[in-house]
Amino acid sequence: MKRSAQQELEVKPLHIEGDTGLIAAKSLHTFVYAHPKFTLADKKYLAIEVMEKNGGRHFRLAVSNRAIVRARPVKD
Repeated sequence: MKRSAQQELEVKPLHIEGDTGLIAAKSLHTFVYAHPKFTLADKKYLAIEVMEKNGGRHFRLAVSNRAIVRARPVKD
C-alpha cells in the first residue's frame, strides 16, 4: 500500500444564497456559495460534501483546479 499525505481545510463561505432546511421530495433546488478567492496545486482538488441530516445519503463532488481557474465571476 502506498503512503500519502492528506490535508483537509474547511473553508467558510462568505455568502450563501438559497440556503434552506427542507427540500421537498422529487424537487430541484439551487444553492450558491461564495468563497474567498483561492488557488489549488495542479494535482489537488476541492471536495464539496453534502450530507443528509439524520439520514444515510451523502453526496461528494470533486472539483479540479482546472474547473476553478476557468470559473466565471457571478454578477449581481
